Amino acid sequence: MLGPVLFLVFFDSLFDVVENHLSVFADDSTLWAPIPSVAQRAAVADSLNRDLVRIRAWARAWLVTHNHTKTELLTVSRKADVAAFRKNGVKSVKGRVVYLPSPNPNPHPTILFHDTAIPESPAVTVVGLTVSSTLSWTPHIKRISRNGKLALSLLSRLRPFLSNAALSSIYKSHVRSRLEYLGPIWSGASHTQLAALDRVQDRAVRIFGAKEGLKLQCLAHRRGVSSVCFLHRLLNKVAPPAVHDLAPKLARTRRVTRGSVRAPPYLIEATVHRQDPAYWVSSCINSATTAYNALSLKCQKETKLQRFKKLANATSLPPPFTVSATPK
Repeated sequence: MLGPVLFLVFFDSLFDVVENHLSVFADDSTLWAPIPSVAQRAAVADSLNRDLVRIRAWARAWLVTHNHTKTELLTVSRKADVAAFRKNGVKSVKGRVVYLPSPNPNPHPTILFHDTAIPESPAVTVVGLTVSSTLSWTPHIKRISRNGKLALSLLSRLRPFLSNAALSSIYKSHVRSRLEYLGPIWSGASHTQLAALDRVQDRAVRIFGAKEGLKLQCLAHRRGVSSVCFLHRLLNKVAPPAVHDLAPKLARTRRVTRGSVRAPPYLIEATVHRQDPAYWVSSCINSATTAYNALSLKCQKETKLQRFKKLANATSLPPPFTVSATPK
């Protein structure tokens, strides 16, 4: 157990040399910065370039070697000028962006590492979550759906040797867990995308039989329970402090009727953006807030996470977490 501790001590000084956010998981480091406005694009790019110069100097001093050819750049933006550049000025080749002659120049300045421009990627995977440049969850869902199908092919080979109950247990531990990893973040994806995950579970049921399949919960409902549990941790300050600001505000208690009966506490949902209402309505916090508001007063007042989860599991949650038949 001493190795990981020494590793953390060794890398601790790296956080002191950068001015932007640095997230490190094992040997995978992510340097990132928000761009508050279009006018600040150049300033943010300059700060990132300065940090990369400092990181290179730190690595040289501590005898660390970076494989800069594997470094990826992801610009998350839905601005019109960025969309025009991506439409006419770039194309994707083997997961990397190739720049083409275009009347629309790249609105974002170049980011350099080891004196080389970092090629922009349409999507990058950080700690198992694939994030695209437009915040579309299609690449992530395609990846976990593909991995789930590969795992099921191995599971089917075990059918002659294991009972159906054992096969179902392996599916829940090693396949379904992959289909649900970080589910609250991407649960607002389109129904068509999420249906691909339902088809993976349908295929699993065909392996270990309908009897065991009846014991499985709908993936949509499980995503909903996971989402409201994440919101529960936010509201009770159990989640990491870095995400406490994501918690929605509590509105005044509403009256159900003209009588004295009052409804459960109501969380204020995010204001819908005029230009793209569907994008905001399906965001992870907003959809979780809608589901949380549908819970009973007893459930919302429960402070113990496991008891809260049990009560939420027994609740019929609203879309996109409604239990429905999987489309063929």
